[in-house]
This record gives sequence, C-alpha cells and structure tokens, in this order.
Amino acid sequence: MAKEDLRIRRTKKQLYDSLLKLLETTEFNNIKVIDICKLSNINRSTFYDHFDKKEDLLVYISDELKDELLNYLDIDYNYNNKKEYLLEVVDLFLEFINNYKKTIKTINNDELISNRFYLVIKTILNKNLSEEDSIFYSGAISKLCLDKNLNKNKILEYLNKELKKV
Repeated sequence: MAKEDLRIRRTKKQLYDSLLKLLETTEFNNIKVIDICKLSNINRSTFYDHFDKKEDLLVYISDELKDELLNYLDIDYNYNNKKEYLLEVVDLFLEFINNYKKTIKTINNDELISNRFYLVIKTILNKNLSEEDSIFYSGAISKLCLDKNLNKNKILEYLNKELKKV
C-alpha cells in the first residue's frame, strides 16, 4: 500500500480535529460540513475531495482510532496461561481507552467504536488462541471495557473471577 501524501494526511487531520472539536458542544446530526470546513479553514470542495459526507469523516476517525489500537495491542505478550494472556490484553486495552477517552467519548457512537475495537481485539487474540476463543473473549472484552459503568479494577476483578473457571 502506497503511503498517503503528507498534505492529504495534514488536511484529513485538520478535518478530524475540527469534527472532534465540534462534537464537544454539538450533536453530530446538527453539524454541517460547512461548520467543519470553517473551523478547519479548509474549503468545502477540499472536504469533498476526501470525503463524500460528514459520516465518512466520522468513519475515518474511528478507523484511525482502530489502527492506533492495533498498534498499541500488537506486542509480544509474556504469559504462562490463557488467563494471564487475557488479563494482559485487557489491561493494555483499558490503558488505551484511558489514553483516548476524550476522543472515544466525543465520537459518542458506541456501535462504530465497539465494532472496530472488537475486530482489533479478535485479531490480537487470534494470534494466541483458537478462533472460537478469540471470538468469544474479544466480544466480552470489548463490551466490558467500553461499558461506562465499569472501572478498570471492577473489570479485571470480574475477568479474574471468571477466568478461574478456565
């Protein structure tokens, strides 16, 4: 895959940042492309050179976040058993969520985010677990960790208790 031109990356980043800034105060449905363009100081025609509609920009943002997560989790894990491995993945995933919580919260589209995070976790788990286990645990991990009512200690405590059965 060819590397994207630096000017294109910069333009997309400006649009990305502007949409996130607008989402802090305005619902997505109430944001217009012209609002994004004004804030980023980019012409509408330039916006449409890169995205067909504002929803495509939101998908782009979530895809960038997904790629960041993949890079973050794609490490050599040091574990003795499945339980230790899963707890290490959860711990790193929660750390990632904490580092990007403002962006995740601002996007405020759980389905868009959780589907992408699920796929990343499944990809990571699939390196060391069976296909069935990676599907099962990636669903549990992505849903548990993105639930706003649970903190890191509760999630790790819950998983630790459940994984004693494994």
